[in-house]
Amino acid sequence: MNNGNMKGESSSSRTATEAEKTTMICRGNSGFLLLNSDQSLWVWNPSTGVHRKLPSTLIESDLKTFLQGFGYDPSTDDYLVVRVSCKPKHATNGVEFFSFRTNVWTHVEVTHLSYINDLEHNKGGLLLNGAIHWLVCRFDEHNVTGWLVVFDLTERSISEMLLPSELLNYCDFDSCELVVLGDLLSLSFVDSDSSVEMWVMEKYGDQSSWNRAIAVYAEHFVADTHFFPICYTKDGDIFGSDGWAGLAKYSFRGQQPEHRSYYDGRCGLEVAVYTESLLSFPVTASKQTEEDE
Repeated sequence: MNNGNMKGESSSSRTATEAEKTTMICRGNSGFLLLNSDQSLWVWNPSTGVHRKLPSTLIESDLKTFLQGFGYDPSTDDYLVVRVSCKPKHATNGVEFFSFRTNVWTHVEVTHLSYINDLEHNKGGLLLNGAIHWLVCRFDEHNVTGWLVVFDLTERSISEMLLPSELLNYCDFDSCELVVLGDLLSLSFVDSDSSVEMWVMEKYGDQSSWNRAIAVYAEHFVADTHFFPICYTKDGDIFGSDGWAGLAKYSFRGQQPEHRSYYDGRCGLEVAVYTESLLSFPVTASKQTEEDE
């Protein structure tokens, strides 16, 4: 996502170079996007132009942040930004969250999070059931193990969730995508013949409820593309990105009724579903005290 010129800032305050450094990490609920712009975190509502730059974090400088997410906690009417970091080659994890209501970062004590060494990509989390979810993996000498990391926005706690037993030692998690389809956690991955399989967790948190739901066969792909699901349509088809600059729609049987390309650049574009909202950020505790006085 290269749209770094956030509405509400003067055009002179952000150069073209700065805009090119702006990337979308993930979308939150209530119409907000979490952005990384020139090593700084921003939360932005494109519909209203409301945005806020987050202060520096508590994470130690030698820890590498690789999981980030954004969500809403209805129990406190608060928005949280969550970061998970790891010290490369050491079994050390750091977890912290930023509260928009208190305007501070808080460290979360972690004693049971499995060691993760897949640190090449900064992954944005997915929201479902009041929690943020990430697909992670660990490379050992002979195996690759994958699982889900889950941060509960109300409990402020982190836990793990298992993948389908058939995929626990899948060899190429770079080609896997975790998505939310129809209010269910879904996992898509590229098979050995370049086809895409999709698995759905029909009962949240239950590993045995993962079921293979659909296969999109390679012969239906446009040349030199893959398929990364985004959402279901009202007709039950699956809508997604082709990995570059096109959008594709497949039927539940894996047939492709439609494909459109919207950009002829050499670099791929990230695509996500966005719901417009007129909401703003909650009032911080300090501002609320000033108003009460």
